[in-house]
Amino acid sequence: MPKYRLNQRAVKAEFTIIVQPDGGIRQVEGQEKLLKEIAFASPGTSSLMKLILSDEALKKSFAPFGAYLPTAAVAPGATWTRNDPLDLGPIGRYVTAFNFTYHAAVGSAHEIRFKSSLKYTPPSKDAGGLPFVIKSAELTGEPGEGKIVFDAEKGRLRESSHTMRLVGTLLIEVGRQETYVDLEQTQTSRVRTMDTYVRPEKK
Repeated sequence: MPKYRLNQRAVKAEFTIIVQPDGGIRQVEGQEKLLKEIAFASPGTSSLMKLILSDEALKKSFAPFGAYLPTAAVAPGATWTRNDPLDLGPIGRYVTAFNFTYHAAVGSAHEIRFKSSLKYTPPSKDAGGLPFVIKSAELTGEPGEGKIVFDAEKGRLRESSHTMRLVGTLLIEVGRQETYVDLEQTQTSRVRTMDTYVRPEKK
């Protein structure tokens, strides 16, 4: 089945990330190979996947590597905020707001806890480039939460986790036919940084 083959290619995809000294993402490599495989397995989804796997979108996906750091030294209990916008053109615009709290340190491991909220803005009416059009949307990101552990000795992220639930309704037009879609999705992301590369076990 095309959907099955598409999912298998996405799960097995490998990316190379180039990280800046401040923790930001300078470059992500590997999406071109995945896009070619997707175009072969499911040509109809190619234009959509080019948006999802754009440079900006992928850099945002790997943002936990550095976007969480405060701009100055802080003590336990200190708080700071970040807004993370992501414009996907004809899919719409997402802005995730993060509220961070420096929890505690054990040795070189510094724990940061955070809460998140998401705001979605539908695309403009003249946005094109996809086989469907989002006519209207009411999406709400229910309050999410997560934890980050920063390794001060190595100067990098040790691990992080983030869970958020997205609910709402979209009105989508395909071939002049309008359809309402109810969306309910729970997203959980986990990141772990290791000194050596460990290939994931085959499933």
